Amino acid sequence: MSELNIYQRVSAITNELKAVAKNLDVGVGKNSYKAVSEADVLATVKPLEEKYGVYSYAYDREIVDQKLIQWEEDFIDKYNFKDDKGKTVPTLIVKQKKLFFMRIKTYHKFVNIDKPEDFMTTVTLADGLDAGDKASGKALTYADKYSVLKAYKMITGDDPDQYHSDSYSNNNYKKKEKQNNDDREMVIGLIDNLLKNEPDKRKNLLEYYVVDSLNKLTEEQAVQAFNKLNKKWK
Repeated sequence: MSELNIYQRVSAITNELKAVAKNLDVGVGKNSYKAVSEADVLATVKPLEEKYGVYSYAYDREIVDQKLIQWEEDFIDKYNFKDDKGKTVPTLIVKQKKLFFMRIKTYHKFVNIDKPEDFMTTVTLADGLDAGDKASGKALTYADKYSVLKAYKMITGDDPDQYHSDSYSNNNYKKKEKQNNDDREMVIGLIDNLLKNEPDKRKNLLEYYVVDSLNKLTEEQAVQAFNKLNKKWK
């Protein structure tokens, strides 16, 4: 064993490794996906590293990028707001959102225990994204896990290259777009009903938003107009 160099040892480990199952559930609901956990990777690799005399560790790290990402999201709340008469009205809600982002470069070393000066190194870039204080921890865990996965060419099941990178996001976008359109049409229907016998108010509303029909109103305009009508449009 002692005559094997680090590359021969890593190769021997690679040849004995079996596929690692994706037993980790990440996220919830429709945005969830399966991943390989760090614990499963280490449990698979550590016995073979011990067998072939290899010690692996992160010997240096550097922060490549970090920032606070902020944006606003709006949605129509159909159930929790009432007008002066106690009637539930759809209301546009704007929420402030934020995420902390960190990208870390990690340098890993795989050392021949019988000859410590014989080693190989890898470099891994990893991102962490979190609404709280876990962005750096996520990036560190990702880097440590994938440095081992890639160094030993471990099989994890699915190949991400078999999927279009934009297929999931486009799907979600279409679903959100349809939902937004359904909400807009629902509010416009309510406005149309309120103005059924109010031609002057209908005319004033259309002139105010510079449109020739209610169907030309945007979702935000429709909600705003509906709320104003419930407060007696003037």
